[in-house]
Amino acid sequence: MHGEEIRLITTEEVCYFRATGKCTAVATADGEYLVATALKVVCERLDPTTIVKVHCGVVVDLNAIRSLLRHLRGRLDIHLKQRPDILPVSAAHATFFRQL
Repeated sequence: MHGEEIRLITTEEVCYFRATGKCTAVATADGEYLVATALKVVCERLDPTTIVKVHCGVVVDLNAIRSLLRHLRGRLDIHLKQRPDILPVSAAHATFFRQL
């Protein structure tokens, strides 16, 4: 909800989701919106083949990824196609991307 307007967001618009307490922030190309649902519940409703957990409380849509930057010590950062955000990949979740 934005003011008095309720914005409907399709899964194709989503770049990533981020837990914010009891709510979930949904990042799209044109902004960030709050959903009054926990991230865990949101993820249960999504396609697990395209949504991947990258860090504690952050899941990204694989289709939104422009590139992965590997640092000297093996750390990975995700660069998105439609947002300037850089999402760090935790060591616990980096295995998925190293298999690509």
